[in-house]
Amino acid sequence: MSQTDFFTYYRSVGKTPVGETLPVGRDYDFVIKKCDDNESIAIPPGALITAAYWGNPKKYSQGKDVTKKVIMYARKKGFKQIFGNEEWFGDPWFGVRKTLQIRFAIPRKVAVVPKPAVVAKPAVVAKPAVVAKPVVQPRVVQTATVVSSAPTYPTKPVVAQATYPAQPSYPRPQVQAYPRPQVQAYPRPQVQAYPAQPRPAYPQQQAYPRPQVQAYPAQPRPAYPQQAYPRPQVQAYPAQPVYPRPQVVQHVYPTQPTFTHSPQVVMAARAAATRTVIIQQPAPQTVVYQQPAAYPRRTVMYRRF
Repeated sequence: MSQTDFFTYYRSVGKTPVGETLPVGRDYDFVIKKCDDNESIAIPPGALITAAYWGNPKKYSQGKDVTKKVIMYARKKGFKQIFGNEEWFGDPWFGVRKTLQIRFAIPRKVAVVPKPAVVAKPAVVAKPAVVAKPVVQPRVVQTATVVSSAPTYPTKPVVAQATYPAQPSYPRPQVQAYPRPQVQAYPRPQVQAYPAQPRPAYPQQQAYPRPQVQAYPAQPRPAYPQQAYPRPQVQAYPAQPVYPRPQVVQHVYPTQPTFTHSPQVVMAARAAATRTVIIQQPAPQTVVYQQPAAYPRRTVMYRRF
């Protein structure tokens, strides 16, 4: 994060924000208040707006100076809170977090120092009268000196105002009024009207005959001889022989014997029953193949290189 504030940054690059004018003769405390996007800053009572910034708080080059807009919202429209959003100040740099920073100048309160109380000076004690001392035993009478405990303040020096001699009053020079020269009115010149000149009649343009385009006789189209090429004969393949469809012989099973005999007789009867299948073989046929058609031999011309 940047170590300096936005006001110092803009002043270092030569773009010092111009805010409200500070009255001369008073001391001010400069405070910078900040808020994130979609938040607000309350304007302190009596504070003056000296600068405002809207943009990236970590890099002041990705922001802009919005001092004039903040002053317009606070003074002309009378807003007590300034909201930081893109609807008011736009989007100076896309894709970064933005904050609103306002630099206020708050006047310092003048502390009234009470004047020290005037301490009454103690009354001066009269010195006792000096009694004549005997010559033999002279005595010295000590007098009490009262010291005031009140602090002594230096008196304010009186500055004598310099008096300048009165300036002599000079008479105001009178401006001589010169007579206004009279402008001679010259008669307006009359424009001579020239007679209208008749327009000469030009001879009519000679009509030239239209050139006739020579019609050329239609040339008969020569009849080119059409050479008839023989149609190639398609080779006829011989018909495939038709084989007879084999007949399916159904299996004939003997009737089931009854279990009137003993099991040995039944097993012997089952062993005697056999399955008979009759397959009919087709008779041999003779296949005759046709001879291929004879094509006319084309003459092949060879080019000698």
